[in-house]
Amino acid sequence: GGHVVGMTSDVEASLAVELALEYAAIGVVANSAAGTGLPVSTSSVSAAVSKAGPAVSALLAATIAVW
Repeated sequence: GGHVVGMTSDVEASLAVELALEYAAIGVVANSAAGTGLPVSTSSVSAAVSKAGPAVSALLAATIAVW
């Protein structure tokens, strides 16, 4: 069960289930305003992704270390 489903993660997750593959996704919510009518800019999305970079790197490193 995911809490956030993006435009592409749904297809990959469904296919992984069909093929009985282990699947994990890491997503950065960079546009939580989608569908709300609030303005979104490229710079705000880029800033959110940059801010999340160190945490994503640490998560990947920890995952690889125990895999």
